[in-house]
Amino acid sequence: ILYVSGEESKQQIKHRSDRLSISNDNLHLYCSNSAEQIMEIIARDNPQMVVIDSVQSIACLEQSGIPGSISQVKEVTLLCTQYAKQKDIPFFIIGHITKEGMVAGPKMIEHLVDTVLYFEGDGNNYLKILKATKNRFGSTNEIGVFEMRPDGLTEISNPSRLFIQDDHLAPGSAIGCVLEGTRTFLIEVQALVTPAIYGNAQRIALGIDHRKLALLLAIIEKKLALKVRERDVFVNLVGGLKVNDPALDLPFIAAIITSFEDRPPPAKTIFIGEIGLNGEVRAVSQIEKRVNEAIKLGYDRIVIPGKNKFEHKKKQLRYINYLEEIYSILFS
Repeated sequence: ILYVSGEESKQQIKHRSDRLSISNDNLHLYCSNSAEQIMEIIARDNPQMVVIDSVQSIACLEQSGIPGSISQVKEVTLLCTQYAKQKDIPFFIIGHITKEGMVAGPKMIEHLVDTVLYFEGDGNNYLKILKATKNRFGSTNEIGVFEMRPDGLTEISNPSRLFIQDDHLAPGSAIGCVLEGTRTFLIEVQALVTPAIYGNAQRIALGIDHRKLALLLAIIEKKLALKVRERDVFVNLVGGLKVNDPALDLPFIAAIITSFEDRPPPAKTIFIGEIGLNGEVRAVSQIEKRVNEAIKLGYDRIVIPGKNKFEHKKKQLRYINYLEEIYSILFS
């Protein structure tokens, strides 16, 4: 593997490799800002893989502009992709991102490469999610979950253990199941419902779209007759994740109701389901995989949509067809 650094010196990378305890005879380091010199080294050493860090720090001598300019970034990326296809060598091109979280530079960069990967996560959060937004050779629905440790990024094989800290939940909490690609994991959702004392009621959502929160509150007020219009409602997805899975509708509503009533949810219970505008609980995808994940982690009651009904040997399933039934499930 040839690691090309255009931003750091050999001494800086040496210090980082010592801190991360990286020692490998198959990893070769080359520091340069010249695309032509880099291609000469690749042609000479014929590596099995090349890492370019970063494309904004490298320039072609034949191209005008400073490193990081639109013309240079486009030319360097094009040179790398052409060389990769000619020599059948995979290139990992690391790029900067903008404040909005998108790849910096012209959008053409994403069109030139085969796969675009993003590391997502709050800057203050130790969890990092690896997502693909483009993949010519496979699905873009797969994710990887990593934890930042002193010795570097470490893969988390069972994310559910991280997103659920306590089996005895307080009022305003509920457990749901998230499906990301082919991977399922349980996650805790939280809600806080308090009287609005600062004028207009506030609606704040972290981890889900704020329009989804407004939709769920309208359904609750219409179908359950809960007067939430005069209350501040705050919802949060534990772990700093951002998820659009509709199966989290039911656990969010359960969390809002338990916070409103100031009563804890039943122990060892998980909620899975999408809520329609008429209060019906709609079926969700890959329900068996979600149920098996919940059973594996020891949950006694699994509330799922009635339209997802299937036979399971554990007999731990409870079905819900309409939102009006949720009170008997929560407080029976």
